[in-house]
Amino acid sequence: MISQQFPSLDATLRHRLVYSYGTDALTILEKNAKEFLTASILKSEIDFCIDHEFVRTPEDYLWRRSKMGLHLSQNEQNIISDYIIAKVSS
Repeated sequence: MISQQFPSLDATLRHRLVYSYGTDALTILEKNAKEFLTASILKSEIDFCIDHEFVRTPEDYLWRRSKMGLHLSQNEQNIISDYIIAKVSS
């Protein structure tokens, strides 16, 4: 279903979202499947984690919940960190 609705998205990204969020992956993609914070992280994914997964710190997302810190460069981690801090602070 997701591959039919979002055929232009990378298959690896679709698979990761479904594996990580199950049916909520569709919610994440329907919110905005075009705005990326990094090459592999959607802004709507981070927003979902803040709103529904109780992410409150960059470390919580990058290391505890998603383990994406293992796969992202330091620059990408900084982008995610800055976004989470700004979003949670507002």
